[in-house]
Parts: sequence; structure tokens; C-alpha cells
Amino acid sequence: MPRIENELPNGFELSGNSRKYTIIKKLGAGGFGITYKVKAPVTVGTIRMTANFCIKEFFPASDCERLADSRINYSNPARERVENARRDFISEASRLKKIGFTHHNIVGFDEVFEANNTAYYVMEFVDGESLREYVERRGALSEEETRSLMWPILDAMSLLHKSHICHLDIKPGNIMLGHEENGELRPVLIDFGLSKHYDQAGRPTTTVKTLGVSEGYSPREQYSGISAFSPESDIYALGATLWFCLTGLQPKSSLMLRDGELAAELPETVSPQMRRLIERMTLDIHTRPKSIEELDINGESDAAIETVEVIPPVVESEETVIINPDRKPRKEEKAEVRKPDAASPPQPPVAPVAPPVVPSVHARQERKKPSRIIYVIIAAALVVGAVIALAAIGSDEESSDEGVAVESASKTVPAQEVADEPAVEEPQSEPAVEVRQQTQTETPGVPAPTVKKKDEPKAQSQVKPTVTNKAESQKKEPKPKNHNQEQIKDSKIGNSDHPVTNNF
Repeated sequence: MPRIENELPNGFELSGNSRKYTIIKKLGAGGFGITYKVKAPVTVGTIRMTANFCIKEFFPASDCERLADSRINYSNPARERVENARRDFISEASRLKKIGFTHHNIVGFDEVFEANNTAYYVMEFVDGESLREYVERRGALSEEETRSLMWPILDAMSLLHKSHICHLDIKPGNIMLGHEENGELRPVLIDFGLSKHYDQAGRPTTTVKTLGVSEGYSPREQYSGISAFSPESDIYALGATLWFCLTGLQPKSSLMLRDGELAAELPETVSPQMRRLIERMTLDIHTRPKSIEELDINGESDAAIETVEVIPPVVESEETVIINPDRKPRKEEKAEVRKPDAASPPQPPVAPVAPPVVPSVHARQERKKPSRIIYVIIAAALVVGAVIALAAIGSDEESSDEGVAVESASKTVPAQEVADEPAVEEPQSEPAVEVRQQTQTETPGVPAPTVKKKDEPKAQSQVKPTVTNKAESQKKEPKPKNHNQEQIKDSKIGNSDHPVTNNF
């Protein structure tokens, strides 16, 4: 027979188990089947009406062809493979019929029947658009809207995984957005053409071995085939779908990405919680969460992620804003704004100051403990200071001995030589040397006069007594009068061979 187009024509009638379906149009096609929008009469009690449905036809395009009478034909080498896959198709549809009615966000299943040498199953028709079409029309979604659309899908996948079913083809095109009675959007997961069921040991219960991937949404391990129960594969696809909603872009193939690279390319407006969630969902299979429950989508991983809410100040101009970084401003408080002077040039905005790093208690205690080196330095300084003090005391004693020697020498100088010695001019800045002549016989209670040895006579009013003997430095001597000095000079001339005596 001659071949026709693979899809059935519009208006074609399919006879099911309980009703007859008329094809309205083709909705889509994939590697394993073709999806149609159909209508059929429905009886509710005594009321007859027409309802729209969605029918999935098993049609592996690589092994089959359609004949002119609409039947499916395949070659003998492909017979076993096609018939085994058809049995799995019917088994999966029957299983999903049971599960689908228990969750509002999994497409509903009705009957499964065979016709045209192939198999069909009837599903709920979701009147709306796919998530891909919705995002392409509106652009990237906000985080709040993404949660409202994707959280029910994650909850639906949790139910499927508990039933040991993997979808293996999650993507925005397989999530339909219907409408509730109140007008809200209802996300619905559809197209279970690649889904697999597994036993309690994780082995597949179906014989379908055909590989199927969706570029940008299938994880790396799916390209080499999944032979065991692997919820991690669906988790990766859900993470890539979240990334698509928040960016409006087609994600790169998992073969081209490193672990967590998708999360690093998210916009800056995405919260740390959502960013961390997508990062965990798109990690390598060995570190990726193994269940929806591990993602903690209800708690949003707040316990594992410590975040700091930053409240930026509202600045209506280029004025400098003074902000206290140690506390958050209350709602009734306003940021203090300092207006610049009219004469002063505008100043650049003040950069935020990072809070000081407070050292740990152990570090502060270590800082308080002085080092042994400090003790050694202090001891050495004390020793050096003591040596310097002793040296200073020794030098003072030597200078005192020299002063006594000068005094005794002055006593042996004859008075005539002193008087006849020519005067030598000295600078006025040098003080005159005064030597106290002690008499052999001192009058008790009367201080000894001071004899001044000088080379140049000066006015008597300018001569001041200078104490050179430390032993008598504590006593203040009276200033001698002029006639006393003349008597001393006369006594020196008359008694040159004896010391000068105090006769008054």
C-alpha cells in the first residue's frame, strides 16, 4: 500500500472502548508518538454533551510507517522491538491512569484502547498554552510567579517518584497551563511517552530501551542511557526548567556545563535561596539530591543558608547619606541627609564601611598575653639604665676630686705672684672660677669669706659668689662688701707665705 503522512487527518474517527473520537487537529509529535485534540459525546446521567479530549497515539517513527488505510506497518526485523514497546506503552498508560486522578497537577487519564495496529490512550485536554509559550510571550518571570507555577509540578513529581515512576522528559513544553474556575493558572504535567516504571529494587519493569533526551533539560547521564530508578534525572530537568522561567532563555546542554554553572548565570535579582536551590538541582548525579523531599522546597532551605537582608537607603538626589550599618532602620525612621554647602563643591558618595571583624575570644586572650621577649627587653633596659646611673655617679665623684685639687693648689700660690701676674682677657660667657679659702682658725658661727681668683678686674657689683664645694652647697653665703675684699687683698700681700685668715 502507498504511504501517507504520519499523522491522522482532521475529521478522522477513532473507535474507543466506550465512545467514538473525532480528530480536531494535531497538537504535537515526538519520537514515540503523535498527540491529537479530539472531541467525543459524553453522557452524564441523562444529559448528553460534547467534550474535548487529548489522545496520544503510539507511533515510533524510526521503525513504523502509516498505510493508506491508517494502519501502522513495520518491518520484520523491527517487529519484536515495536510490539514490546507497544505493550509497555499500554502498561504505562494504565498505571498513570491510576496515579493521575490522585493529583491535581498530573494530567488525567481515561481509557486505553488498541486500533489501527497500534495503541492509544485518552487524556484530559488542558485548554491553555504550554509554559514555554507563556514565557516566550511574557518574558522572564518573577521569582514569585515561578514558584506559583513550578512548586505544584515539583509536588506532582514527588508523588510519581514515590510510585517508582520517572518522567524522563520534563521541559517547559510538557507543562500545560490551564485555568481554574477562579481564573488562576493551573500547571499540569503531560506527555509521559518516555516515562518508566521501576520495581522496589530499582530495576525497570518495562522493556523500552530507546534513548530519548531533550537538549538543555536532560542531565548528562541520560545521554548514555538510564538503566535504574533515577529520580535525580527528573530533578535536573526541573532545575533547568526553573532556570528557563527566571531567565527566559534556553539552557545550554548539560554536556557543555560544569556543576552549578546554570545557577551562576542567573540574574542578580534572584534570591540566594532560589539560586542555591537551582545549583543543587543541577549538580553532578553523585552530589545531586536524590528526592524532591531533600530539596526542602517548602522550607526553601532557609536552615542551611544564612542570609543577611540588606535594606538600601532611599536617596532622591546626590546628597551624602549617613547610614548606621550596625542596625536596620525602623519603618518610621528616615535616613538622615546632610545637605552640602552652597559654596562647597559636591562631594562623591561615601562608600559603605564594612563592619569591623571581631576577633574570637581565643584570639583576644592570646593578644593579652605578653611575650617572653618583652620581659627580656624590659630586664635588659633596666640593667643598662643601672649601669648608666653608676657611671654618672662615678664621673661626679671624679669631678669633685678635681675641684678639691684645684682648691689646694690655689692655697700654695704666693700672694705676690697672684698680684703681679698680668691680666688675661677671657670671654664674658665663661664664668669666673671662685675658690673658697678655708682658714686654719675659723671663728665659730661666722661664715668664711670667698676669695675670687680672676685675671681681669670687674665691677664689684657684678661679682656673685659661686658655690664650688658640694659639701657646703646647702648653705647660702652672704655677699661680701667692698672694704672686706680690700682687707683680704692687703692680707694676701702682707702674708704671702701663710694662708689667708678671716680676722672679722
